[in-house]
Amino acid sequence: MPVGAKGWVQDDIGDVYWIMAVLWKSRGLFSRGTVCYRVRSKHGIDYALKDCWVDEDCLEHEVTFLEAVRGIPNVVQLVKHWDVKFNGEIDSTSKIRAHIRDHLPKSCTYVNKIHRRMLLTPCGLPLTTFKSVPELLNVFQDVVVAHETMVSNRKVLHGDLSPNNLIIHEGKGYFIDFDHAKFLTNNKALESRGTGTIPYMSCRLLKLIGDFPSSTTIEHKASDDLESLFYIFLEFTLLYEGPGGKITDQGIYPINASRWRKAYIAMDRDGLGTSGSLKKEFITDHDPSYQPAPYFQDCRPVLEEWRRAIASSIAKDKDVSHGEIREIIKRGIENLPVPKAPSSITARPASSSVASSSFLPPAPSPTTQESSFQPRRSLRKNIMVSPNVPPPLASSSTAQEPLPDSRRRSSRNKRSRM
Repeated sequence: MPVGAKGWVQDDIGDVYWIMAVLWKSRGLFSRGTVCYRVRSKHGIDYALKDCWVDEDCLEHEVTFLEAVRGIPNVVQLVKHWDVKFNGEIDSTSKIRAHIRDHLPKSCTYVNKIHRRMLLTPCGLPLTTFKSVPELLNVFQDVVVAHETMVSNRKVLHGDLSPNNLIIHEGKGYFIDFDHAKFLTNNKALESRGTGTIPYMSCRLLKLIGDFPSSTTIEHKASDDLESLFYIFLEFTLLYEGPGGKITDQGIYPINASRWRKAYIAMDRDGLGTSGSLKKEFITDHDPSYQPAPYFQDCRPVLEEWRRAIASSIAKDKDVSHGEIREIIKRGIENLPVPKAPSSITARPASSSVASSSFLPPAPSPTTQESSFQPRRSLRKNIMVSPNVPPPLASSSTAQEPLPDSRRRSSRNKRSRM
């Protein structure tokens, strides 16, 4: 047993993985109940273990897209996956409900969820652990390039970009979390009804969701994801003091930022549409009044070029391109001044919690908006794994795994996932 291990799990063929840390826990009563662990194999290799409860009718969704993007640099890789078994049967919420059916409302409709685990690589840390402005800009350059490869070569659109779905590993940026990914046809995800983490969704998507009935499909484009990356970068430069995730009050927000935040808190179509309109006002403003925090002042030219590129695409009714954004970030990196003396800001440990965004509603974690307008958690995973991994293995779960919280199935009536 490794020093510091908190527990252990077994995979479908009986291999043991020691739980070294709990990286993140879902707090939603009706979400996927996701918990992310940093685990260590018997060979001393660290991985991320994503433990979640997935809707039975889309059980293979994330696995399908992780396989589709396999081998793309700067994209998290699936090592293996399996379904957890209890008493020889696949664990599911339907079996849990069987123990407590007398206490459940009769009028509710329940969705059956399957207990699934996924082993992922590489080892990553939250975006807030960047060490310098050049590193942060390079991280965004990495994900723009990876996004272009996914879109152009694999016809895959991530579709849910937020700070929680990007990580840093050895100074490079990586995509994680493909729960809401879509396949593209003619550069459009035609089966989408509007997905994303609302504070970072493009103004076009927000307006479409607000303008059309919930049953209407919405064309989600690669350019929408590029606009989401802009809002993530903008938020970092306004919200944080520097590396480590410490919040500052020295960033000056766009005048209507508080209004677009208030508009989407209601989580209805009117609010989302209004939020989209207010975002568009900021994007297309000739000279908006906002200022990054002092540490990020050198990022202002990148922000302005990126904003104007989006504004130009809106005015010309065309999509902003990966090439445009790549060149903007490249110029920003090349034009950075000579590095200053080391900052006095001390980065927080990776395990410290990340402060909530000023763009976010006062909720425990970001939400994902879909056509039904029911809040869905956008999974925050600090995925930590070594790149030296064995090849994927077949999965057919055979063993029950003790969990670090000493949960026992005799108390299943206490479990909250429905």
